Amino acid sequence: MIYFADYNKAVKTAVEVLEDYEISQAPIDLQIIFNALCREIALITYSQFMENTGKTYNEVVRFFDSEMGACCYNHQTSQYIIYYNAALSESWTRFTLAHELGHIFLGHHQKAGTEILNRTFVSKWVYQEFEKEANVFARNLLSPAPLAWLAIDEGNSKNPNYDLEMAFDITESAADIRVKMIHRDLKDYSSQMRNIVSKIYLRYQKFCPKCKARLYSTSKYCLLCGNAQLGKNLWFAPMPPDIPIGKSNVFVRCPCCSNEDIDKNSNYCKICGTPLKNICLGNNNSEMAYEPHYNRSFAMFCEECGSPTIYKSRNIMIKMEDEKVQYNDGVEYDEESFRVKKCPVCDNDEFSEQAEYCRICGTSLYNKCEGVEQDNGYDGIYISNQHPNPSNARYCEICGKPTYFLLEHILVDYKSYLQKIDADTQFENDIALAKQMDESEPDPAVWIPPEEYMPTNNDMIDEELPFN
Repeated sequence: MIYFADYNKAVKTAVEVLEDYEISQAPIDLQIIFNALCREIALITYSQFMENTGKTYNEVVRFFDSEMGACCYNHQTSQYIIYYNAALSESWTRFTLAHELGHIFLGHHQKAGTEILNRTFVSKWVYQEFEKEANVFARNLLSPAPLAWLAIDEGNSKNPNYDLEMAFDITESAADIRVKMIHRDLKDYSSQMRNIVSKIYLRYQKFCPKCKARLYSTSKYCLLCGNAQLGKNLWFAPMPPDIPIGKSNVFVRCPCCSNEDIDKNSNYCKICGTPLKNICLGNNNSEMAYEPHYNRSFAMFCEECGSPTIYKSRNIMIKMEDEKVQYNDGVEYDEESFRVKKCPVCDNDEFSEQAEYCRICGTSLYNKCEGVEQDNGYDGIYISNQHPNPSNARYCEICGKPTYFLLEHILVDYKSYLQKIDADTQFENDIALAKQMDESEPDPAVWIPPEEYMPTNNDMIDEELPFN
């Protein structure tokens, strides 16, 4: 039998597998393919095979003619068994399984007319050509050439082999061959094949080697520690939830207390007083005019210039949970004048048109901020810049100062409010659980067999089959 390896077919088949099994991200999850083909392909480790047959490791290696793995085919049932050495590293195991999948998808068993592909049952020449095709298939299944080129380009590293190892979870030798053969493989990719591969998300991300934080492709500095020496890696610590920025560069939700009732003109959160724009404080070493950069909600350092952010300088603790909270402890108020329609202390709702204080308890009907004390030199100290605020505001949305309702303890601070919500929720859950338990009480008229008559796990025999 005269056979020559068809590299173009091997590349094309690998891309077809990626498309057919809807592989959406790299490193490629081979388990997706094996799950879909669980009735056609079984996986058995060398150690399992040794236990089932009583063979030693050396006997298994001689039998399969490989220390890594082999694939067997049953012509009658059209089923495959891939035997592989799980004692090898995870990266080597991934390549072994991808290589054996190459033999399957390229139909090597059918072409050779044999159940086992090794030098004992296939001529040396044909075996070598089959191995070349399977290697090309595995290389382009695990690290498609266009995606590998992108990883090298974005990695911007002096060691592209390392970039590929991290990006695709492959061995060092596989990464080296991928770099050497990337131009060769790219020639076999049609525009349609490139389009298929371009839809695969490359999880390999820019990260900070100092604090292990995942960064964004545009980041010049680490957002969490300010480190400027950045790299790329597959293993990184996840970032906190990123809160979207709405109009006027204001966060749509407070990153500290999760308040969502935010006006586009607000500078501060009315619930906890947190600034709603996380600007940087500028680079002191720069002689150019300072223009603040707007940063993400969890940024401690500016990803553009590396200077500390206002959240860093004020030691603002950001909530790590991505959740929404409604603060409903305010009373109804007029949205134009901000005067409350009911006293938040005594519930009196009878006011004159000019009233500024409750006629019953003397509480201010306007939830103004504390303002600024000023001395005009004539009449002494007076208060200025008192901004009216909604009835549930603890802090002024304009200047960030505490409001009258917070200072007079009409409103509790947001942490106490959240604790009360948690306590109320727990109480409701306890009531619901107790009610559920009452409803599920067993009927005394129903006979329940004693435990000695109940079947145990020992009474059941599970037979493990090689195929699902």
